[in-house]
Amino acid sequence: DALSYAAVTALGDDDWRDILRFAARAAAVTCSRAGAEPPFARELAA
Repeated sequence: DALSYAAVTALGDDDWRDILRFAARAAAVTCSRAGAEPPFARELAA
């Protein structure tokens, strides 16, 4: 399971940095739209 304790604690600093950057991009796109409209995956690819 991707969110198991073992999986989460095994993540390194670079993994966390990538995860948080992705989450910040998704949040920024969501907040730029009217309503709670999350971005499509293609909008976050990069």
